[in-house]
Order: sequence, then structure tokens, then C-alpha cells
Amino acid sequence: MQQPSPSAQSNYNYPLPKVPITSSQVGTRISISIGGSFQQAVWVEMSNESPYTIACYSLQGVLLNSIQPQICDIFQLPQGDNSFIVIPGILIPQAAPSSELDINIYPFGQPSGPYPFPLARQSAPVARSSSAGFVAQSNFDITATNITVAWLNVYNPSGNTLKFTFYAAIVYLSAVATATSPNLEMGFYTGTPFTGANITAVPNNTLGVSTAQVFFVTNNTNTPPSPKVYYNNTIRLPAGTPQQPIILPFPDQKEIPPNTSWFLFLFNSTVEIQGLLSGLWTEA
Repeated sequence: MQQPSPSAQSNYNYPLPKVPITSSQVGTRISISIGGSFQQAVWVEMSNESPYTIACYSLQGVLLNSIQPQICDIFQLPQGDNSFIVIPGILIPQAAPSSELDINIYPFGQPSGPYPFPLARQSAPVARSSSAGFVAQSNFDITATNITVAWLNVYNPSGNTLKFTFYAAIVYLSAVATATSPNLEMGFYTGTPFTGANITAVPNNTLGVSTAQVFFVTNNTNTPPSPKVYYNNTIRLPAGTPQQPIILPFPDQKEIPPNTSWFLFLFNSTVEIQGLLSGLWTEA
């Protein structure tokens, strides 16, 4: 029986189950089994379909490769290893149409062809100028009225033809007098938005004009109708000038349709607070 050529052997491969990647896994170790044991060193081909950079490590903690979103690349496992570790890292917003890793195992030799190479897939609508990214932020400081409640609201107007995709929220906060531990909440709700001081959304990566209505409300004791909250945590605020940002975790990227608001809500403070609330999103 004729044996396959070395090149044919090296090109033999089999796929692993797709590995979904979510924001809750950023910075955590994900163990991936190659589905068998081999005496020789095995090659791994990985297509990064997620919006995160993916660091790939051996079981001994050696960095084997770091693969950017929308890139396919290869790396070799140490001889005898039957699994490896991936750690999702930096989020690159709108960098991928899905959030998963596609992996092929080459047990008999290095796969042929040039690596790395781009996957070259459309990741987000770019045909309209309205798909620009925007940022809205509220700065608040010592005032005649103590600010113990702060509410930043970004509303996608009813009748709008665009959807908003939120990918980051950055907060600087401190207590004016003494330390306090308020609640910081992030979520969305449908219907008429809470209104207050108007804020102009500013393009953060391209020129454009936002279709959003942005409001900043202080000391509002109301709550929205049936809010969907995807971040709620008690935070410790020192007294003095805000120093380090709080970057809130997102459940991947959050999309809201028209007649829906995204919000940041700071409440339950025992003393006056000062700082900045901000949200970043795209419109398409």
C-alpha cells in the first residue's frame, strides 16, 4: 500500500468544537483539549472570530502565540501536551461579527501556507456615515445642592432607523467629604426616557452627528419602568480627587433598538459625590 506523502500527512487535520468567548472570560484561563494524545508535537491553527486578543499558552505557562481579532495563525504545542490554555485579553470594539474561536488540529506536521493571514470578513456595517462611534460624558462637581444621585441616559429615539451598540462605560468618582459606598448600576429600559440637562454626543473615532438624545439627571429618586440591569455593584469611593477609572464589564456588546435607553445610575451615597460618567457606542 502506498504511503501518503509527507506534505499530505502534514495537511491532515481535524476541527475542535467552536469555543465561545464572552466578556466574563476576559483575563481568565480557558483550557482546550486537542481531543487525543500524540507522541509528536502537534500544531494548532486558530481563527480568532472574537473581538478580543487571544493569548495562547502551553500547560507549562509558555506563551505560544497572541492572536488578534480577525486573524488566523498557528502555533506548536510541546511534545506530549494534549491541551493548551487561552486567555482573552484586550477588547477591540466592532472587531468581529461573532465571538468564538475556530480551531483545527494538525497532528502530523506544520500546515502549509503563509501564516498569519486576515480572515477578511465584514465585522460591522460601515456603509453609512451614521455608523460613527460616539461618546457622551457628564462631569459633576461640588454644587449648591448635594449630588448623591447621578444618572446618565442615552436614548435611541422612537422612529429612529438605527440601532445603538454600546461597548464601553468609563467612570471617575470620589466622595467630596468622607468616603462612601454607593451603588453603581448599568442597564437599559424601553419607553420615555428620564430627561434632564442635555449633553451633546461627540464622535470618538470618525466625524459624524449622533441621532441619540443624551440627558444627565441628578438627585432623581425615580426608577425606570422594568429596567434590565446587567451591572449592579457596591463600590468604595474615597474622599478627594478621582484618580483611577472604573471600566465596567459588558456582556459582549450591548445593542439597543429605537425607543430604548441605556443608562448609568449612581445612588445610595451617604455623602455628596463628584466625578464623571461616560458611555461609548456606535450607531448603524
